[in-house]
Amino acid sequence: MAIRVANPSDLSNVLEVVLSALSYDPCWDYRYQYRHQYPEDNLRYTKHIFQLYIDPRYDDWRVMVAEAPSLENPSVTKIVAVAVWDVTYINKRKHGRDYETKDPVFEVDRAGGATRRDANPERMKVSRDVFARKRKKRFHDAYGDSQIYLHVLATHADYQRRGYGSVLCRWGMATAKDNGLAVCLMASPMGFLLYSHLGFKVLGNEIIQVPGEEEEVRLRSMVLELEENEEDRELL
Repeated sequence: MAIRVANPSDLSNVLEVVLSALSYDPCWDYRYQYRHQYPEDNLRYTKHIFQLYIDPRYDDWRVMVAEAPSLENPSVTKIVAVAVWDVTYINKRKHGRDYETKDPVFEVDRAGGATRRDANPERMKVSRDVFARKRKKRFHDAYGDSQIYLHVLATHADYQRRGYGSVLCRWGMATAKDNGLAVCLMASPMGFLLYSHLGFKVLGNEIIQVPGEEEEVRLRSMVLELEENEEDRELL
């Protein structure tokens, strides 16, 4: 197994992993309620945002990939897991606190994502509102710019429970230790056990729900603080 920074030529392989993994994520199903009716929109806009995440010009984001032997042909390695990290702290430290993060979501919305047919607009709005409000309350108010945020962690369905997600998490943990950062994330039910095993602690439980609907998604805001990174240094 090896990990490295993704480059633009990896886009199709990254997309394959992400779509395989997120198809089991309740938060993905909740927001993109109509993805089975409009798979072309789901593919188009997911591809667009990951293209931006990987683009070196969007340097507030770091996409890390784990490669491993293919199950079909072990002599060939392939991307089996993907992590998207918000590394805005780098540019904040370089350019000052007034630096504004490059926002791929805004760019995708401008390119038609605001009216994508696979998404439930009300659920998208509520999801974004909750993420923005809770990230500020749980993370930005507490850690400011001294944080690295795990935005996406995805392992291809055929390669799960083999440690690839843990390795990508540990990259962020090592980066945090080296740079004096906290590691922050919002865990879906799928990822909670992994993050707990790695030493993350729960800051709060978050509920995403459109008023008047019964269906909801529950997430946990979690953090690995600096002293915990020091305790776990032998794992890195």
